[in-house]
Amino acid sequence: MKRLVILLCIGALCAASSHAQRTDLTGLKFCIDPGHGGHNSDDRNVVPDPGVNFWESQSNFEKALLLRQLLWQQGASVILTRTSNDTTYPGPDDEPSLSARWQLANANNVDWFHSIHSNAFNGVANYTLVLMREDTSAHRASSPQAAALSALLSPLIRNQLRTTSSIVALDYDFEGFFLGVLSGLVMPGELSEGSFHDVLPECRRLLNNDYHKMEAYAIRNAFMQYFGVPADPRGIIAGTQSDIAGGNPLNGTRVRLLPLNRVYNGDSFRNGFYMFDSLAAGSYTVRFETPGYKTDSVQVTVGSGATVFADRGLESTGFPIVLSTSPANDDTSVLPTLPVKIGFSTRMDTATVRAAFSITPSVTGSLAWDPNNTALTFSPASHLPFLVSFTVKVDTNAHSQSGEPIDGTGAGAPGNPFVLHFRTKLVRVDPPRIVSRYPDSAMTVATPFHSVNITFDEPLNPATVLVSNFAIGKVGGGVLSRTLQYYEASGKGGVNLFVSSPLEPGGSYIVRVSGVKDMAGNMIPNTSPVTWSFSVGPSSRLTATIDSFDTPPVQWKQPMATRYTTGVDTASFSFVPGSVYPGIQIDPGAAALSFLWDTTASGWLLRVPLDTLAPQRALQWQKLGTVLEAYVFADGGNSQFRFGIEDSVDVYPEGRAQNHKVSRWYPLSWVGWRLLEWDLANDSVGVWLGGPTLGGQMRFDGFQLRYLPGTSASSGTVVIDQLQIAKAVIVSVGPPAGAIPGRYALDQNFPNPFNPSTVIMYHLPADARVTLKVFDLLGREIATLVDGSVQAGSHSVTWNAGSIGSGVYFARLSASDPGGGMRYVKTTKLELLK
Repeated sequence: MKRLVILLCIGALCAASSHAQRTDLTGLKFCIDPGHGGHNSDDRNVVPDPGVNFWESQSNFEKALLLRQLLWQQGASVILTRTSNDTTYPGPDDEPSLSARWQLANANNVDWFHSIHSNAFNGVANYTLVLMREDTSAHRASSPQAAALSALLSPLIRNQLRTTSSIVALDYDFEGFFLGVLSGLVMPGELSEGSFHDVLPECRRLLNNDYHKMEAYAIRNAFMQYFGVPADPRGIIAGTQSDIAGGNPLNGTRVRLLPLNRVYNGDSFRNGFYMFDSLAAGSYTVRFETPGYKTDSVQVTVGSGATVFADRGLESTGFPIVLSTSPANDDTSVLPTLPVKIGFSTRMDTATVRAAFSITPSVTGSLAWDPNNTALTFSPASHLPFLVSFTVKVDTNAHSQSGEPIDGTGAGAPGNPFVLHFRTKLVRVDPPRIVSRYPDSAMTVATPFHSVNITFDEPLNPATVLVSNFAIGKVGGGVLSRTLQYYEASGKGGVNLFVSSPLEPGGSYIVRVSGVKDMAGNMIPNTSPVTWSFSVGPSSRLTATIDSFDTPPVQWKQPMATRYTTGVDTASFSFVPGSVYPGIQIDPGAAALSFLWDTTASGWLLRVPLDTLAPQRALQWQKLGTVLEAYVFADGGNSQFRFGIEDSVDVYPEGRAQNHKVSRWYPLSWVGWRLLEWDLANDSVGVWLGGPTLGGQMRFDGFQLRYLPGTSASSGTVVIDQLQIAKAVIVSVGPPAGAIPGRYALDQNFPNPFNPSTVIMYHLPADARVTLKVFDLLGREIATLVDGSVQAGSHSVTWNAGSIGSGVYFARLSASDPGGGMRYVKTTKLELLK
């Protein structure tokens, strides 16, 4: 994937330079494909609000019409694969087949093909995706030109629509199949999924045609950049308006742009969106004049060709009313530990509200406001008494910052106080219980790369998740410096302890938990802490990364398009940007496996394998001294997880079914991060296509999940980071008693392939004169690693090849007795991949 990104960047630079003389797009012909069509079975319909229908076909079609107009303005010729979205009298061009679309582009000898879509998954994700046709034999885009344009296009759409991230991917690697609309193209082409229409706020924006135009501008700008056309100097001001009290986007918005005196009247789809385009560079005043809200304004400076966003929270006019409360009025089962919250429709005069606030029976507590002074929180000094009815009142002397008295009943006139009634319930009084911990009591973990995970049977009070309440120390030593992360999922609370210095091989550690409280105030007493100890295996370890998941996992198959996946409704394996596993210092991403089980099925297996051409398959190992590892974030949903490998690839390099082996199942019962380890020489082996034994050279195959009826949640998300192997190494070079090797030996270097350094180990049964040198394929000496007398014993040496180019090299060990008689010569192959 890193190689692909480099190619994309180089391609973009080359393309820009090759078209640097153009002044517009005259002479170029584009085929624009509005994906789907005609409100039929493959059109995707979303109802964001009662009586409101979103159809992807209509949204895509409107984007295409706008893009066509923008390209025409630049002198381009444009054809559309369909020219209507007529659902009453569907014609032959309302829903052309996938092949008809690319055939139209080929027949018209266009210069470029672009297919417009929006995406959907689970109502949560909202990123930008651009897909290209894949050349699977080379694991790259079939069209370098499309790759270069896609690298420009994806971030441009993300910036215009303000999605969470932008991804460029290959169709087969990402989807598990080839996109039919791209399959027969003889010119460059790609498919864009600008945003996710099943995310309801985004769906409501996609009902606005000016929002479509934002995406059309992004696509046009990408073409202009690619073909070296000077950027459009005209800019855009856009944004959303919301109710400052509730944060909800507004209907019927009105915005005035000064000094042009242009007025934008918003729609009724609850998106609050507005947009002014074709703006000369300069300073503007954006004046918000939405009826029912106080007029507000902001000064905006637009640079040449820039898009500037100006969002605004507006304060409603009229008498202040209460919009929301927690607890709800007349709730009879209120948790006694929760604060009382009141949300007002406008900014309040906090002093008058404080004087007007009362709670009966009287409870000692404190009042606090949000930054907008629209939300009031009353926090009792301790939990409220159980099974007691309370009345909260804000009296008539409370008023807004502009002086309007409170309308306590919402009747449209002041003169009545606001009154809230609720009753507390009886809650548990026992402290939170630890339901899983890792490493567990008396456990010896194979490698020192762990954090400690502690999962409780209920959510914790986050204010009590303190380093003073969670401690770890080395047995016989002091408490270690540490940081904490707290997570909640599946009705559980999870805490990770990350030590500032790595755990030590052979060390024993003790963990202590006390002082932590649940949301009802129940505490694990400081006088009775929960303690346990664990140990770390004695071997020092070197790691070799299989995949760090720092870029989109295009080298992995999507689970729904994978052989053996069964009993799954939907599943996706995708990139999660940002620093993910907190224990890794530099970690720009991870991979998220989201899934929805078909609970009515008779069997369940979800498999995410590596592509057969993935470069990660080059890393091979033997089981002795090797631990397969991955950091896994679980949501406590109790699906089960395991590793899959291919065995005996030295004998069967192409692989075969009976050589697919698996680890045991790991129940995903915890919340937070754990380092899962499969000690290949010592841990049990599961049974899948192959049997329960391991031997020969191995390579990674993939991840697997399964569902257990009555135990597992019906859906979930598992995040995976830093998939690696850890290899035991010898760090001492002395000859301790009883540790003299029985024979001369030169081990295979580890890791191999490597970048940029690798460790080479060798063994001497007696003192010897030793040379260890590295040669290239032509036999030229590249490096001398050892040259001199060496004691009997096992030794390791590190070769750093940072200044050497990628390729195959050979390490040759020569060992002779002090008198010069040759005893041993051995050569091993090293593979450097940069």
